[in-house]
Amino acid sequence: MTEYWVTIFGTSALAISAGELSIRPGLGRHQLVVPVEVRPTSELAHDHTYRFSGSLSATSLGRGSGYLGTFHESQPRRIGAHTQASEYLVLDINPSQLAAIEEHRQGGFSLDIIVEVKTESPADWGSTVIQGHPISRENWLRILEQASYQRTLLLELNILDHGPAPGLAKAMDHFADAQRRLLEGENRLAVEAARQTLAALVGQDPAEEEVPEELARSMKAGRSNQVTYDERFELVRRALKLLCDLGAHPEAEETRPAEARSAVVMVAGLLQWWAARSQE
Repeated sequence: MTEYWVTIFGTSALAISAGELSIRPGLGRHQLVVPVEVRPTSELAHDHTYRFSGSLSATSLGRGSGYLGTFHESQPRRIGAHTQASEYLVLDINPSQLAAIEEHRQGGFSLDIIVEVKTESPADWGSTVIQGHPISRENWLRILEQASYQRTLLLELNILDHGPAPGLAKAMDHFADAQRRLLEGENRLAVEAARQTLAALVGQDPAEEEVPEELARSMKAGRSNQVTYDERFELVRRALKLLCDLGAHPEAEETRPAEARSAVVMVAGLLQWWAARSQE
């Protein structure tokens, strides 16, 4: 790991390196944890008591890059000669901040970590900046899973048991894949899985694409007061299938996170009704 120097006592007193980001799940908010290794690099730094704090920013997220918050100040810790100490920088983070990162993330991203170090003397302190600390896609996906982000992504829609509805179990499997692909930043594949979800509900071949003109005629006929909810939701399914047909094979336009997320959320709402209907 790359080491960064902290100047205290008029010298390069400490070397600090950062490890893999983790999370402590909580109720309504969570804590991001940055582990750091600290070792004295000068005799002047031996046998002093140190406290660590600082702040954290997300980078490499495009327009969404920015400040996340400040670390809680650690408990005082004495570091002697020839000692390497492990410390944990802890920052409170709420689900909306996780969602903001997801809105702009493409794969992995980076963190800028400001580490501030205080000693027993107010006159002796220092800081360093760990720039571009990498957060891999795999590391971030583990954090999202531990924070149950996938469960809150879809407005906590309650998907019921599969019940007797034909194709519902298979549709649920495809939908789970859609959510996973979305978290992985694979936008086109997320929409493709949503497309397969919609097809599985009625035993349709996913490659059988909706024809816009035919759907438009069905929609016009569906304006009658005699059309049941079952028939209306089938029209919704077909409309979403058309959306996902285009999103899965975006010749005209790239499928971005906003399109993929919106498609998956709308399919989740349809699944909610379909599963509830199967219990009746």
